[in-house]
Amino acid sequence: MYKIEAEVEVQKSIIEYMGVFFHVVSPKDNKIWINNSFRPAIPSIQWTVGERIKLGPANGYIPQDVLPGTYDIRFGLYTTKT
Repeated sequence: MYKIEAEVEVQKSIIEYMGVFFHVVSPKDNKIWINNSFRPAIPSIQWTVGERIKLGPANGYIPQDVLPGTYDIRFGLYTTKT
C-alpha cells in the first residue's frame, strides 16, 4: 500500500474545478504503473495566487507485477465538470 501527498504553490488563478492526478512511471520506457486521481480537499476555484495547497493524501495499492527499482512520480491537474 502507498500514501502520497504533495504541496504546491498556486501560480495563477484557476476558474474551473480541477482534479489532481498522479502517475508512477518507469523512467526507462515511460510506462505508467500507477494512475491515481482525486479531487483536492479545497476546490481549485477557491485557490488564490501565492497560496500553498496540500494535494492528497492519496492511497492505493502497488500492483504485484511492479518490479523493485526507481520510478518517477508525476502530479498534474485536469479539468472536471464539478
